[in-house]
Amino acid sequence: MRSNVKLSSSAIFLFLFTLFPKSSVVYGQTVPENLRTAWDIATQVDHKIAAARKETLAARSELGAAKGTRLPTVVAMGSYLALDNDITANVHISPGFLGLPSSIVLAQPLTTSNFGLTNVSVRVPIYTGGRIRHGIAAATSVLNATRDDQDRAELDVKLDVASAYINVLRAQHALAVAQSSVVSLSAFAADVQNVHKQGLVPRNDMLAAQVALADARQREIQMNNTLDIARASYNRLLGRPLTAPVQIEEITSTAVMDDAETLTRLALQKRPEMAALAEQAKAYHEKAKSTRGETLPQLAFSGGNSFFQNDFLSHQSIWSAAIGMRWDIFDGGVKRHQADALEKQTEAIREQRAEAASLISLQVRKSWLDAQEAQKRISVTQETVAQAEENLRVSKDRYLEAIGTHTEVLDAETLRVKSLMNHWNAIYDEALATMQLHRAIGDL
Repeated sequence: MRSNVKLSSSAIFLFLFTLFPKSSVVYGQTVPENLRTAWDIATQVDHKIAAARKETLAARSELGAAKGTRLPTVVAMGSYLALDNDITANVHISPGFLGLPSSIVLAQPLTTSNFGLTNVSVRVPIYTGGRIRHGIAAATSVLNATRDDQDRAELDVKLDVASAYINVLRAQHALAVAQSSVVSLSAFAADVQNVHKQGLVPRNDMLAAQVALADARQREIQMNNTLDIARASYNRLLGRPLTAPVQIEEITSTAVMDDAETLTRLALQKRPEMAALAEQAKAYHEKAKSTRGETLPQLAFSGGNSFFQNDFLSHQSIWSAAIGMRWDIFDGGVKRHQADALEKQTEAIREQRAEAASLISLQVRKSWLDAQEAQKRISVTQETVAQAEENLRVSKDRYLEAIGTHTEVLDAETLRVKSLMNHWNAIYDEALATMQLHRAIGDL
């Protein structure tokens, strides 16, 4: 017998759980953060979402402007004129009028040298060939498209946050596994050093154990760095300082039971990208109709009041009313070509929508397959973790009983680390694939 010193595998599992306390103060909070809370915070501070909201407000204003073109336009004007002379008119009186012996010319004043005038007029469109009606319809479609783009931006941000959230959990467990390997190999190196002092094993065993321990410490350093980067990325998405502490809950993933074909049909109905492209195509089509409407007669009613500050006039206030028409009979084909260009844009958007439908179908199927694969890996790796722990225990017992070799122990520890990492990666691959599937469907 080489030694009675043994490392309990339960101590390694205890190390994994003590790394994650149940609660701590995180950025002013006393409880761990869950994914839904992270989503709520991110959607309030994200600049892409803020920009999309501004675009929606701009489109709403454009719609208001389009609707305003069908309402009456009221214009008020006023001016005050100062002339160097009074305005007069020469009146010729023929001979014989009132017994006059010869013709005379009288200067009749019309205005004084200084006078004011005002005008208030109203104009109401009567017929515009559909220009206004289709312009409003186009602006409505643009507003709907920007709302869909805002929904898309929110879905993208939620997926980014979910990915960062999962990366933090993955890095935490990777660090825990690396640290448990350091604990395990430290104990084994101490055991080998003890039996080497007793002259029971060659120096090569001790050197191999020390090299393996140094390599485990290097992986621990790397995992620490990976975790810091993951936390910084998560904090950035939530608008926090990159170095802010991060304490989050474990994620629970719900398996999607529907088949890929059903989910694809659902995605094509719910994805905001599909709705946005449909509204964009409609907007271009309505703009084309509005442009063609400009080639038709434009009828409008106008009326108003003009006031002249002139004591020489019998009526200083004059009312007027009129119905006017404007018809650009020939414009060199400008409007026709503009409308044709807008229709071509409509066709281009429809082609883009068909391409988007194909890509969405692929996204749904890929995410669905990834989730299915990860679920199967979880059940397989769950068994291998226990087997790897037992293999390590047996290998250490065999070595301490002078039956096995140090390479068997080191290989067993490598397998234990690999099985743990495979298990955690399967868990978080399944969680990420499920999130990606929900994003592909459009209901994240």
